[in-house]
Amino acid sequence: NGSLDGSFGSGGVVTTAIGTSDDDAQDVAIQADGKIVVGGYYKIGAIRYFTAVLYNSDGSKDMGFAINGIFTSSVPGGASAVAIQTDGKILLGGGGYSPGSTLVRLNSVGSLDGSFGVNGIVIESGVSGNGITDMALQADGKIVVLGDDNSNGFVFGRFK
Repeated sequence: NGSLDGSFGSGGVVTTAIGTSDDDAQDVAIQADGKIVVGGYYKIGAIRYFTAVLYNSDGSKDMGFAINGIFTSSVPGGASAVAIQTDGKILLGGGGYSPGSTLVRLNSVGSLDGSFGVNGIVIESGVSGNGITDMALQADGKIVVLGDDNSNGFVFGRFK
């Protein structure tokens, strides 16, 4: 009916502080088990960094994910897109700082997946100057990403 669900979080709302200022949720995905992955950024000073939080279906943090339910990184930019692969691995897409688009892949427990890119991170300057703004997974597991190239319109690419 459009009203907040009082059984979720505190009166239907969840707030999670991560950094020292201006944390921001950017995208959400629901796992097959009903848990909720929220990706975004946290700030330290003026720099944004990739983060993700895993919530149980009632809005409480899943304390078995990363550190007390929160994945933080030293990867600059921040996540603006979240996708969950069929094997439970979590993709965070974003960027926004030089050199461009960034994909981060986490294991289901909230650690970087060392079998993806370099230590769980792929940075690609050819896809987007402003970073990944959305992504989708194809049936064959390939990752399609969208972005903005700063001048000539939208750009999209595909990763294996």
